[in-house]
Amino acid sequence: MKQDYTMYIYKTDRRTKTSERLYSTTVWTGRDEAGMQREVEELHLHHYPRSQFRMEYIASMKTVSVDN
Repeated sequence: MKQDYTMYIYKTDRRTKTSERLYSTTVWTGRDEAGMQREVEELHLHHYPRSQFRMEYIASMKTVSVDN
């Protein structure tokens, strides 16, 4: 099932209590779970090394109004 996902990218940062900080937030539309997993792997491979970045994504909620 295709839906929207919000991806959060965290960067390692020793200056914070959690040792990481939010680096980027992106909304991906029209993806499925397998597509998002492939996207994460591709981003880790080419742009965000695993040693410095952590990624997580969640399904975004949509508000739909229904006209009666």
